[in-house]
Amino acid sequence: MTFHVFIGYGDVQAKTIAKNLGHYLRRFGMSTFVASTDPAWMLPGSNVNQIYQRLRISDILIAVCTSNTQPTSKLGKEIRFARANKMPVLPFLENGMTPPFGLHMDWYMTFDLQKPWTQHRAVATYVLWQIEKSMEAVAQII
Repeated sequence: MTFHVFIGYGDVQAKTIAKNLGHYLRRFGMSTFVASTDPAWMLPGSNVNQIYQRLRISDILIAVCTSNTQPTSKLGKEIRFARANKMPVLPFLENGMTPPFGLHMDWYMTFDLQKPWTQHRAVATYVLWQIEKSMEAVAQII
C-alpha cells in the first residue's frame, strides 16, 4: 500500500518550501506530489485536471502558507476538495500567521521563513503517524 502526500502551496515563497518538503519526504519512501513544473512531479504543460487527479488519490494534503498567501489562492480550492473527500489536512504555516482558508479550526504546524527545513522532521513524523492510522484502519476492516 502506497501512501500519497499532496503538498499544496499558496504563493511563490511557499512553493519553494513545498518543493523542498516534498523532496525531504521522498527520502523516507513517501509518494509526494507538488503542483509545480518541476519534472519531479509534473511535466510542463500539465493542467489543473491532472492536479486534481493527483489530489483525488492522495491520503493527506499538506497546505504550505506564508504571509503572502492570498485568500483567493488555488490552495483554498484544494483544501475544500480535500475536506469534502474526508482527507486529513496539515496546515504548515509561517510563524505568526493567522491561518487562512478556515484552517483556524485545525491543528497546524509553524515554521520560520528563514529556515523552514528545521520543521521537516516534525512534518515527516506527523505524516508517518497518519500512515500508521490509515494502516490500522485497513487492518480492522480485514
